[in-house]
Amino acid sequence: PHFEAFVMSAHSEGFVMKVKLFKVAAVVAGLSSAAAFGFSFDFFGLLQKRSNIDQMIEYVPADTILFTGGVTNKEIVSSSDQMMAQLKDSGNGKAVIDMLEVFPESEGLDFIRWFINDYYEVAPKGGIAMYNHYGFDIEGANILYLDGIFPVMRIVLQDEDAFLDLVKEAAQESDLTLESKIIDGQTLTTLELAKNDDVALTLGFMIKDSVLTVSVLSQKDDGV
Repeated sequence: PHFEAFVMSAHSEGFVMKVKLFKVAAVVAGLSSAAAFGFSFDFFGLLQKRSNIDQMIEYVPADTILFTGGVTNKEIVSSSDQMMAQLKDSGNGKAVIDMLEVFPESEGLDFIRWFINDYYEVAPKGGIAMYNHYGFDIEGANILYLDGIFPVMRIVLQDEDAFLDLVKEAAQESDLTLESKIIDGQTLTTLELAKNDDVALTLGFMIKDSVLTVSVLSQKDDGV
């Protein structure tokens, strides 16, 4: 008993940190699954050398535990309209937002909540309305995967301004200041999602050659 008490005392801090990290991983996986629900793909489109799908796949880790993607068109995008219509007043948006309670409060989380609420407002209107709202290319490529425990989304944009206007509106509504830096000649825009002694997470996005990349980044590497 004395030995067990010693071990528990010696490792309690590390255990708590790992538990919190696993909670974060569970939330990230849940949010990734929720995001994937709104997208329909032609998986055979993965074999087509168009819409940047081949370049996108090059970035996917071989050991990823989640991958979905393909090339869309109007028929595919609208194929799940009936299912998406059921999202209206379903309470699913609140359920997704409740998953964020594992993180400490921040303007960055308010930013994410804004986009979640916006998605559940737009999605019931159908796939084409959703793609137009966010500026996505209806005939473009889209992939979503996990890099470790963190989600990465790449999607072709038809209207970059439409997407950026929503980002600016969400930031304004959340009293959030967006940060940016230049990496290899491209602008990486970031915002802090959560930061405390246990976890530091940042959301980053970049647009290059009409391809939007969005990823959750960890500012700490604790080796757990």
